[in-house]
Order: sequence, then structure tokens, then C-alpha cells
Amino acid sequence: MSIAHLDRAYVTLSSKGQVTIPKSIRDEMKLEPGSQLRFVHMSDGRVELIPRTGSMQDLIGILHDPNRKPISIDEMNDAIADGWATAGARGMRGLDPDHTVSASDSNGAAKKSR
Repeated sequence: MSIAHLDRAYVTLSSKGQVTIPKSIRDEMKLEPGSQLRFVHMSDGRVELIPRTGSMQDLIGILHDPNRKPISIDEMNDAIADGWATAGARGMRGLDPDHTVSASDSNGAAKKSR
């Protein structure tokens, strides 16, 4: 049985706030005792259950590229600020579409530019 057939499966919340994930779903998601799961509350009211896969050990060396030229801390900070400004501009509701977030002032408040 696939997960698509279990989309209407019901579970009961225990007095301790626990539920048992149906075996077919555990098998499909390759969940084992001790598996870590993340609950993500979606904007439409649904909650998604996302299994944590891998470990921090799996990430060691993932960004290392011996052919990449090292950059300074200032260059890193500039890249981070640019990324946050771009992400912030996309995420701000009610922002005039002709405005973009370009930087922050000394108080940390976002400045708008045309």
C-alpha cells in the first residue's frame, strides 16, 4: 500500500500527546526507532512531517573546493548581506514592487531604493 492510499488514515492522540505513525508510512519513509522528524506548519493549515536524513558528519567537507580562490571575511559578509536583502525584498508583503531592499542603516533598519 502506498502513502497516497493512506492520506485518510486516522491516528489517535494519546494523553501524552503521542501518535503512532502507521507501519506502511514508516516503511515508505524508511523510519526506524529513533528517527528524527520535523513538523512544518504550512500556511494553508496543513502540517507536513519531514524525516531528518543523514547526520552532521555527512556535511563535513561539503563546501570545500580546492580550486576555489579563498575570499575575505568582508567579501563573505557582503555576499550574505546581498542574499538577505534579496530574500527580504521577496518576502516583504505590501512592499511597493518598484522598491527593493538594498542595505541596512546603522540601526539595522532596511533602506529602500528605487
